[in-house]
Amino acid sequence: MRKAWRFGTSAIALGFVFSGFFISTNVYANSGVTYHGRLFKPNGEPVRSSSVQFRIQVRTPSDSDCLMFEEIQTKDLSDSNGLFSVSIGDGSATVVNTEPFPLSEVFQNQRTIAFPSGKCIQSATAVLGAMASRQLAVSFNDGSFSGWEPLPAQKIQFVPMAMEAVSLGGHQTSNLFRVHSVSGVPQVMDPWTVANYQKLLDLVGSTTVSGGVASIVGTASGFTGTLSGDVTGAQSLTRVERLQGRNVSNSLPTDGQLLKWNNALSQWEPGSAPAAGNPEWSDIIDRPTSLPPDGLATGDLTGNYPNPTIANNAVTAGKIAAGAVAFSKIAAGSATGQVLRYEAGTGWSSMKLNYADLVNSTDGSPWPGACAAGSFMNWNSGTDAFECVALTNAMVAGALTTLPVSKGGTGATTEQAARNNLLPVQTGNAGRILQTDGTNVSWQDAPSTGLDPANNLSELTNTTTARSNLGLGTAATKNVGTAAGNLVELDGSARIPASFLPNQSGTYFAQGGNAFGSPAVLGTTDMEPLHFRTGGSNRLTILDNGNVGIGTTHPTQTLDVSGNIVGTQLCIGADCRSAWPVAGGSGTVTEVAVGTGLTGGPITSSGTISIASSGVGSAELATGAVTTAKIADGQVTGVKLETISGLTNGTYGSSTEIPAITVDTKGRITAISTNTVSALPSASGVSGKFLKSNGSAWSGQDILFSDIKNSLGSSAFSLAGCGPSKTIQWSSLTDTFSCQDIDNLDAGKITTGTLSASRLPTSITSALWTESSGNVLALQEMWV
Repeated sequence: MRKAWRFGTSAIALGFVFSGFFISTNVYANSGVTYHGRLFKPNGEPVRSSSVQFRIQVRTPSDSDCLMFEEIQTKDLSDSNGLFSVSIGDGSATVVNTEPFPLSEVFQNQRTIAFPSGKCIQSATAVLGAMASRQLAVSFNDGSFSGWEPLPAQKIQFVPMAMEAVSLGGHQTSNLFRVHSVSGVPQVMDPWTVANYQKLLDLVGSTTVSGGVASIVGTASGFTGTLSGDVTGAQSLTRVERLQGRNVSNSLPTDGQLLKWNNALSQWEPGSAPAAGNPEWSDIIDRPTSLPPDGLATGDLTGNYPNPTIANNAVTAGKIAAGAVAFSKIAAGSATGQVLRYEAGTGWSSMKLNYADLVNSTDGSPWPGACAAGSFMNWNSGTDAFECVALTNAMVAGALTTLPVSKGGTGATTEQAARNNLLPVQTGNAGRILQTDGTNVSWQDAPSTGLDPANNLSELTNTTTARSNLGLGTAATKNVGTAAGNLVELDGSARIPASFLPNQSGTYFAQGGNAFGSPAVLGTTDMEPLHFRTGGSNRLTILDNGNVGIGTTHPTQTLDVSGNIVGTQLCIGADCRSAWPVAGGSGTVTEVAVGTGLTGGPITSSGTISIASSGVGSAELATGAVTTAKIADGQVTGVKLETISGLTNGTYGSSTEIPAITVDTKGRITAISTNTVSALPSASGVSGKFLKSNGSAWSGQDILFSDIKNSLGSSAFSLAGCGPSKTIQWSSLTDTFSCQDIDNLDAGKITTGTLSASRLPTSITSALWTESSGNVLALQEMWV
């Protein structure tokens, strides 16, 4: 028998880490799944083989358990102390199973798969819903045995990358049209109707953009009034007289002029643009109060402004505020009850505590070695540890001298004492009897009569007294006999003697017959049947509905006979016959006529009757008489199907048209039309652009910092006062990025690297720093 291999620390424990999710290879080339852990031999030593084979299988959920992907990889663990890491599907594995899916399709859901024979342990069909998981089955062989040693199967649920899909059908999120609120929250919208979608297509098809000006063909249908407010005039004669309630001058602008605000006249009017290349600061509209920082970031930051990042190893323990690392920032474990456990050479990992991890006050193990058979573990406060102690008969005998009544024993060492301990308290209960109330037993006074010591056995000779004392009640005083109120004693055949029965002649059916003097009635008065039996079996039965059965107890007709009937005549109505008609009787048929739906008659001698050309309709057949099973395969041709008005032969739908199909309540197509799909705006010719709206049309543009809004709808950047030695920090209080001073670092924070000459005081031109004096020592140039 092969000894159990161990995977993990001291028992079977699986490490399973996702480093990505399966996506299209043209999005991220290094996406995949990493499986890692540690292997131990049965003797507790780590596996150090240079060619450990791992067989990795991805299977459907356990209700089908079908093989979807399998590969074999070989790893060198000679220098890893049993640690291994396997990147599934990284291209270096030897794939031995390619049916039915490659690895890139293994985790696709929302489908039903029928697997080939031999691929499934349960059902050969796997129904993969939106939330369906997978199983990861891993086995290994280190070369010291044949076959495979399986590790516990893992259930693959969702991974972080699945919470935000990288692509959908090959399309990235930047390719999709979506709607956000002012604060940037994605909106949940009802699906568009075909009519609303057609309106959008009509609007796009009727809109042209030239020189930044959008034009919509046509007029405002149905508008007949006069506009007022900022825009005035009737249709086709409208004009803008104000902007946001501020008047606009009617003066004709000259070539190159701009619309400028005249504060003295409180109106917008034409004005000349600032001089090219040298505008006045006051002429710049929406000018910032300060400019964002620029240049190379230094200190704890790296990169260039305005988007520097924190330098590697810059965030030390001293820079993290006490209590700043919340539980939400600690990687979650894989099971309830796990703790963070440190292992030298490996680091921190989530796992359950092992009893071997516990130590006593001397930092040693409190557990003894293997205890011998018949021993138990006993705590020794002197050594602060458990020790093995042999269990002896003397210990058991001493512990079991007496067993308390509360523990199911008698608490006594003698037989008499054991009986006394199990009874209620006897003191003060002399002469009383033990009686139960159905739940508990207690001492009760003996009855004054009955089982009384004064009522000795000699009194049992008195029949009446004996019966009473034996608890027979009032019946004990009754005698056997024919007198009123006496008891009846059965005869030797357990029957009432005939002499005890009253004379019932004429009111019951007696052996030999009765003389009733009026019609006699034998039967039942409820809904039960009446049976007549002979030889212990029912021969004739009359049911409550009047059906009579001979030879059957369940007649279904007025007369139901199971067996042969012998009689002298058989009558149907008034037609009584004593013999069956002779075979070969003859008659004359003069004419056979046809009914509705038939043709060919009448027939007077010979001929053929056929179904009429109009067919058999609902008038000739009962409703629902022609079922699917009665129609021969392939007999319903196209010409027999009902013609749907409005449909013609042809192809519906193309690369630019979407078919719109209408069906009736039975799912039959009643109409088909097509809707033209307009294309997206033409590409700008520059890569990296986003689809952006200017309020009236979509075009490819860059995303600007000014486009990024916070939850209040204003700019997410508040960069006033930014300058040298500043950094940008996010403030959750104001929901903006703002400028902040970069704290100076003392010399103790600088542990590696070289200070450039530009970091030395500007007053020093040729000197060396001395640690003891902290001063500058002026020296001549030296070579070392």
